[in-house]
Amino acid sequence: MPLCRHGSLATRLCHQRVYATDNHTGDNITYNDRDAFGREVMAARGAGKAALDAREVQLAELQ
Repeated sequence: MPLCRHGSLATRLCHQRVYATDNHTGDNITYNDRDAFGREVMAARGAGKAALDAREVQLAELQ
């Protein structure tokens, strides 16, 4: 008898591994306002910059 318990679908199906898949929902991006899209991308990138900078300092200290 497999050692399955309630939990994730993979666990309930007694799978030993779960493999990532890409459903390609991002392959056909359409947008009407290129400038607004660019601003949003840059804002999202900038939102994590402080955390990334702090992590890079930590990594540099380890080397």
